[in-house]
Amino acid sequence: MPSYHSVITGVRQWLRSAVLFPFLFPVFYALHIARYYFGAVPVTDVLEISAAYLLVTAVVYFLVSTLVKNRLARGLVTLIMMVIFVCWFKIINYVFRAFHTGDNYNYYPFILLGCAAIVWIAILVAKRLKASTLSAVQYYLNSLFAIFIIVELCFIAFYAIQRPYNNSLMLKDPAEQHTDVSAKPGPNIYLMLFDEYASTGVLKDEWHYDNSSIDSFLKGRGFFVNTKSRSNYCWTEFSMASLLHMDFFRRFRADHNYVNYQDIQRSIVAIEHPRLTEVLRHAGYAIKCHSFFEVDDQPADYVPELRINKGRLITTSSLFHGFEINYLPYLKYRSRIRRDPNFRFPPFYKMDDYNNEGVAWVLNQARAQAAQPNFIYAHFLMPHDLYYYDSADRIMPMDRIKAISKEQEPQHYMYNVRHTNSKIRQMVDTILKYDPHPVIIVLGDHGYRYHLYEDDKHPEYFRNMSAIYFPDKDYSSVPDSFTNVNVFRIVLNKVCGTNYPLLPDKSYTLTLSKD
Repeated sequence: MPSYHSVITGVRQWLRSAVLFPFLFPVFYALHIARYYFGAVPVTDVLEISAAYLLVTAVVYFLVSTLVKNRLARGLVTLIMMVIFVCWFKIINYVFRAFHTGDNYNYYPFILLGCAAIVWIAILVAKRLKASTLSAVQYYLNSLFAIFIIVELCFIAFYAIQRPYNNSLMLKDPAEQHTDVSAKPGPNIYLMLFDEYASTGVLKDEWHYDNSSIDSFLKGRGFFVNTKSRSNYCWTEFSMASLLHMDFFRRFRADHNYVNYQDIQRSIVAIEHPRLTEVLRHAGYAIKCHSFFEVDDQPADYVPELRINKGRLITTSSLFHGFEINYLPYLKYRSRIRRDPNFRFPPFYKMDDYNNEGVAWVLNQARAQAAQPNFIYAHFLMPHDLYYYDSADRIMPMDRIKAISKEQEPQHYMYNVRHTNSKIRQMVDTILKYDPHPVIIVLGDHGYRYHLYEDDKHPEYFRNMSAIYFPDKDYSSVPDSFTNVNVFRIVLNKVCGTNYPLLPDKSYTLTLSKD
């Protein structure tokens, strides 16, 4: 049996002689992201992406070896090329900020040429190194990335061991367990969630915009309009998790709270299996969703770049992702973009397509009545930016939308509100026409956030659109005002026979920390 000393000596010799570091880097990167967002990236995604990155590394190394004979030079070139491949978006974002170029696809070839120059310099430097120096550099890089991987694995193991002892993300009163299973089937429930839709009152108070026509429309159709509504959180991920779990976050209960990117991803995970859908499914409801969140094991219909999750957290910065999502479509349509200023560039207008598909989906759900009650949840990215529509409700060219200044944003937000109102009227009237006894919820996840990231302590951020329709139009059990956390407590108490107590109507400010 080999001794401890001989094993250590063999490992050191292996680290000095083998070219491991270009293969260790992508594994380290995948583990690093999985550790940073622990609990948000499935293990299967980490393994599959690591395997894919290793395959790419092997192909790159083989191709480089046909051109470069120096072993260390091959490794360095492969490492640099894999750093470019894995971290492409991080590189170009740094270049765009450093040179103030803006996100312009025309600069991509020049950035690639700069990367090629770095690769060529690495080859020249490696060729000039002495054999002893080559061995030392190789040993150092192999050891460095091996240590990085071991550290990441240790952290992941520690988090996994600690996880069963950590409190759940969302609060839940154990006494309400019996209430959860007491829900009875009722009418179809439609949740139409409009991202960043502010209340009529705040639009009048803060922006001098009269949006009373939509309140009048809803009241005319028999809705209760919650004119004093407030969201509990002013960020979508936190607001939606609280809404669908019918409770607050266990953390973030101070008047002002600091959150980080890990908290955002854990909120997305909480949305995937919310308490509400468990209650409704137990009551006999079918769950149907059109959303950019995965809810109740239903895949997202659209994943905007600001809402990435799971394995995409690892791959979103990659060269493949950047070229597939942005640059290749740009090359495909470049001549049409230059020739026709009104050309509808598909990636840029994808959010509008998603919204239009959502409207059509709700209309089809309303027409397709079934014996089993349905919970129909549609999440629209409007009147949230991008601000596609002008004052005449016409879709604008891409260049004009991109040219909207910070000072012009409120005006264009109001144009989008007007467009959103037309869709609300269309969906509400269709539901009432085809569904004899629906429950309809028209809701904003939070209000309009003009100063977001500059100053989060704005009370108007929480003042959101909120309206409920009950088929009997009896709103005697509905408080004069309530926050989003109580929306489904009110609805389930009314139509499913539950007896949930209403929670305090509190709002909590969140600020993104810089860690």
